[in-house]
Amino acid sequence: MSWGFIEVEAGMIEKVFQVLSREYFYIYYVDIRSGQFTDYFSRISDRRLLPGKGGKDFFGDIKRIVNNLVMPDDQARVREALTKEFLVRETEDEKTFTITYSRLLRGAPRYVRMKAMRIKEDAFHVVICLSDIDDQTRHEMDYEKARVENLVFSRIAQTL
Repeated sequence: MSWGFIEVEAGMIEKVFQVLSREYFYIYYVDIRSGQFTDYFSRISDRRLLPGKGGKDFFGDIKRIVNNLVMPDDQARVREALTKEFLVRETEDEKTFTITYSRLLRGAPRYVRMKAMRIKEDAFHVVICLSDIDDQTRHEMDYEKARVENLVFSRIAQTL
């Protein structure tokens, strides 16, 4: 099979999905004109991207998902970022849009990074990927807290 300038070997797409599943636990492929979408999710047990149900109204469906899964303090920001107008504007000219927020994942609040980007030379589709960055974010927060505490204690010691 030929795919543009690449000869696609049997199973290549599955291999690409396996690699992507290491980074992303959810991927949406959205037609920004119609709202139709295909989605893929990663099972924690084997880190494989599997097809979701997809749908015909991404922009309507995503509002319900945000209301149910995104933590209340982040809902307005995430809802705005997932509007058709916002995605079109923020991903034009091959730009990538990124937002970090907190959502329920495996029953607990976790930090998530969402990336949205368009496919080169395709003005009608956007790819939205979700990564679980909770461990990294909490580590960075702990590091910053320790750094500030050390600075405060150092200044206190200098005044004694």
